[in-house]
Amino acid sequence: NPIPYAKEDLNLTITIGDAPGPATQYTVTYDANGGEVTPASETVNQGAFVSLSTPEREGLIFAGWKPTGGETLDPTATQYVPTASITLTAQWKAPAPTGLTGVMPTTVDGNDGKSTGVTTDMDYKPQPGDSYLPCSGTEITGLTAGTYEIRTKGGVDYLPSDPVQVIVPAKEPEHVTGVCRIGVDMYTTLE
Repeated sequence: NPIPYAKEDLNLTITIGDAPGPATQYTVTYDANGGEVTPASETVNQGAFVSLSTPEREGLIFAGWKPTGGETLDPTATQYVPTASITLTAQWKAPAPTGLTGVMPTTVDGNDGKSTGVTTDMDYKPQPGDSYLPCSGTEITGLTAGTYEIRTKGGVDYLPSDPVQVIVPAKEPEHVTGVCRIGVDMYTTLE
């Protein structure tokens, strides 16, 4: 129900103050780190996100944007909300090697197995193993049967590739057949 009032009873005060200032804006600058990206920068209001572009660099794989002083973002991230003006630097990695083959040793428990298809741009380590060793040609020799990780080395401004597992198969003992003398006039067949 409306409350009746007289015009004389109405006392209205209007205070005019400063209008709110412009919204805080942040600029996100993209450093393609040897690659190409469009746009080179974006400016957004505080609390808004930028749509992350995927840069390109010949011969390398995009590994994510790294904020100044922060951790690298997932390379599939599509948005980023800045909390200050910042530079995002593209992180790159080498492509994983392909065409690698493990070749079994020629003897049981032998150490003359190998992996073919490598280059001097790669390194390897046995599994389990801690340290990568450089590849010095087109094959790694002197390997025992087992699993090896092979990757393309990193460079000054890019990371090593994800490792590829190569299996050097074990040489199976040869199956012996024949006849063996086990006593006077006693023979058996070996299989």
